[in-house]
Amino acid sequence: MRNPVFKIIFFCMCWALFVTHNLPANDVKSKERLYLKHADRVIGETVNNESIMRLIGNVHFYQEKTQMFCEEAIQYQNLGRTDFIGNVKIFDEQKTLKARFITYFEDTKIAVARNHVIFFDSSKTILADSLTYHEVNSQVIADGNVFLADSSENSFLSGQHIDYFMETGYALATEEPVFTQQDTLPENVMEITGNKIEMFDDGEKFKVTHNVVVTRGEVTAHCGELLLLKDNNRIILTISPDAFQGEDFLTGETIELEMNKSEIDAIHLIGDALVSSKVDTLAEKKKYAYDFLIGEDIYVKLDQNKIKKVNVKGRATSYYHALEKGEEKGLNKVQGDELMITFNDNKMESVQINSAPSSSNGVFYPPKNQYMLESELAELLNRLKTPAVYDSSTEVNNTIHKMEKIHGF
Repeated sequence: MRNPVFKIIFFCMCWALFVTHNLPANDVKSKERLYLKHADRVIGETVNNESIMRLIGNVHFYQEKTQMFCEEAIQYQNLGRTDFIGNVKIFDEQKTLKARFITYFEDTKIAVARNHVIFFDSSKTILADSLTYHEVNSQVIADGNVFLADSSENSFLSGQHIDYFMETGYALATEEPVFTQQDTLPENVMEITGNKIEMFDDGEKFKVTHNVVVTRGEVTAHCGELLLLKDNNRIILTISPDAFQGEDFLTGETIELEMNKSEIDAIHLIGDALVSSKVDTLAEKKKYAYDFLIGEDIYVKLDQNKIKKVNVKGRATSYYHALEKGEEKGLNKVQGDELMITFNDNKMESVQINSAPSSSNGVFYPPKNQYMLESELAELLNRLKTPAVYDSSTEVNNTIHKMEKIHGF
């Protein structure tokens, strides 16, 4: 049996060689290498024919300007790989990565982190179950319960998978993505979901595509594509957009929401625009208990989520139920080049028509004659996509014929 003293001397020689290899020296070391600065204990082992060094207690490595701290590390020297274990923190002047376990590849400068992962730079914070950071191209790949947060904007992007490129400020979320903009009041929180969410310029612009749904308080909107432009305080919905609040409905070829922080300041409907509002006092008595505004361009001004003014341009038409003390007096149909309508407490207060005399008209239909408009109202209701839609043309036609017979037409 060899002398145990010899074993001790041999181990000390190996440790000296290891330290010499890993600690910096101005005339020997390449600054690209990963260097050990401190560990309370160092143990040399062979695992699966691979020589490893196990470092325990207050472990500190560095590579160029990147510092690495942990409770324990296992270094596979031939593989250029180091496993950092327990309260791991890797940081430089611009970014920080924390986790309970990080595998670091020295040559490629790739860090693979898992278990309570936190990554942050000067503008963004990322939480995830696992995360891979590529230092060469400044790319972050995060998986599992991912949150990419911008604390200065009270907004964050979440999902099950997010790619984030630090240099360009671009992020792509593709698995259950959600964009959330928070406010002090829970009812003012806005959420946007879709099949894919892209972030540009560190959050100055977001693009959401396919099966887009927007919710904010009682408002829900749908579309095929959405752009959120923070600089312009606008949200633009295209590809079959529509929006609901209770049983109020609006649609157009394009919907633009003008924002004031988290508040919706105005709604602009562009192209084949329609706004409908259910007349609650008539809902139980008649099918077509809706007021309508239609035109090529509708601009709705809001104040504290209530409609204040509406401007309708281009083949502007209004269908409005006249009520007196909750009792229906008739239905107004007004047409012109432009309609300007004011509201008080969400109730229509006044209507002004701007149009050439020959192209504007207004007709009042008392209740007994409203059947004459039912085909028009049914067509408008068919655009609402709600359970109240009467999509049976047979039922509509039968009703019209029945009323024609009763009134002798």
